[in-house]
This record gives sequence, C-alpha cells and structure tokens, in this order.
Amino acid sequence: MPDPQETFVDTQAALDGASRLTEISSEFSGAWSGIKGRIEDLHAEAPWGTDEVGTEFASKYMPGGEEAGATGVVTGTDNLSQTLGQVGPSITDAVNGTVQTDTETGDSLRPQ
Repeated sequence: MPDPQETFVDTQAALDGASRLTEISSEFSGAWSGIKGRIEDLHAEAPWGTDEVGTEFASKYMPGGEEAGATGVVTGTDNLSQTLGQVGPSITDAVNGTVQTDTETGDSLRPQ
C-alpha cells in the first residue's frame, strides 16, 4: 500500500476507467442522436396545434435562443454529449503524460 503522504496513481485502473468512459460516451452519443432526431421530428409536427392555446404553449416551450426552453435542453444535451466524449481521451492523455514524465524524471536522476 502506498504511503498516504505520497501521490499514487494506479495507471492500469485509470486507463481502464478512461476506456470505459469512452465506451459510455459512444453509447450515450448514439442514443442521444436517435432521441434528438425524434424530438426534432415531433417539434416539426407542432403537436401542440396552432390555436390560441397551442400558440401560447409554443411560445413558452419553444422560445428563441439556444439557452431557453426545449431548444436549451437540446443544446445542453448536445454539449453534454460532446464533453462526455472528451473525458476518456483526456484521462488517457493525462495518465500517459504522467507516466512519461515520471519515467523521464527517473531516468534523469539515475547516475550515469
């Protein structure tokens, strides 16, 4: 067990976790793509109608801008999907960079 005063990284566990996050991201992205397409199809049909009540509903549900109403949810989930897709590779890069730096540092400290 590592000394609690030292930093320790189980590189294999971290890389395994990063790999799983990448898989999850891919699964999420695929599922979201289908759901988003269905949402967009339903929005195009305007199921709330064009009468006074439907128009009022649409004005609250589909306001303009990427941060409001239904559009905000779709945009936010797009952003979540994109960010989730970056997590696994970022962890992998960080772990590999740490191992490389540690190796290089160790090599430079060895007597020649």
